[in-house]
Amino acid sequence: MSLSNNPFNGWANAALTGGSSASLQSFLRFRIIHPAAESDHSTVAPLDILNCTVLDPHSRKHFAVSTMLPKPEGRFIPVPVTYIQAQNAQRTVVGSVEWQSPYPNVASSVLPRQALPAFMQTLPSSTVSFALQGRPYAWLKNDDAAGDLVCYDTASNPQKVVAVLSKEHSGGMLLSVSPDVLQGGLLDSLVLTLVLILSGKAA
Repeated sequence: MSLSNNPFNGWANAALTGGSSASLQSFLRFRIIHPAAESDHSTVAPLDILNCTVLDPHSRKHFAVSTMLPKPEGRFIPVPVTYIQAQNAQRTVVGSVEWQSPYPNVASSVLPRQALPAFMQTLPSSTVSFALQGRPYAWLKNDDAAGDLVCYDTASNPQKVVAVLSKEHSGGMLLSVSPDVLQGGLLDSLVLTLVLILSGKAA
């Protein structure tokens, strides 16, 4: 399965290491794990961001991320699609990436379907910027010893950290988010940005 023209290929090699800042005590922690680790917590497996499970702070399944090739319809040639599915009774799709050329189409619960360049842009200093509900945000590679990816609300003065992504020794990842992210209904959109940023080497 080939994913076409992801402009964030270089981010797929982000040197994530363990350990988020102690100043994030009020943040809520979501784990991103290999599906096999749902039933066996001792599982140590490389994480595929295109096919993974997101657990809530109580270790309950919150999102399922899956990638598949839809069935052909008429002359339409399908492209791989990544779905972010809420684990409610309806299994609602709350985010998606259609991996088509020249750029993927993206959508989330607060993001109308649009081409990727209209949503996310790369900037100097290892930064990816995007906007949700008219407010600007940016993921930044943290080059200090923690090795985290940090998401800022860039409209705040000073800029405010709203999320931190770090790697766990098990091979999973820890996504710590501020209460504002949940209150604003932005969690699925942040997971969508991570799918885009970290999937550069998937094929």
